Amino acid sequence: MTDINLEEALGNSCQATVKSSKRITSDNTDEIRELHLSIDEPAFRCMAGQNIGVLVPGPHPFGNEFHHRYYTIAGMHTEEC
Repeated sequence: MTDINLEEALGNSCQATVKSSKRITSDNTDEIRELHLSIDEPAFRCMAGQNIGVLVPGPHPFGNEFHHRYYTIAGMHTEEC
């Protein structure tokens, strides 16, 4: 396993905290969840409809140190994230 400095590797990134995660589809369908994230970085900006990429630290069963996921911004509590 290689030590990776995420700040150097990603450049424009920030830390996010999952405040809640709720399944919004029935148990007999593919799983879709609603996540509420908290991002305390004042420079972070986003808009509804925009996608963001999230790196989830591992280890993961498929061997990656990080797992990259994409999420779509459905809405925010304010005009800007």
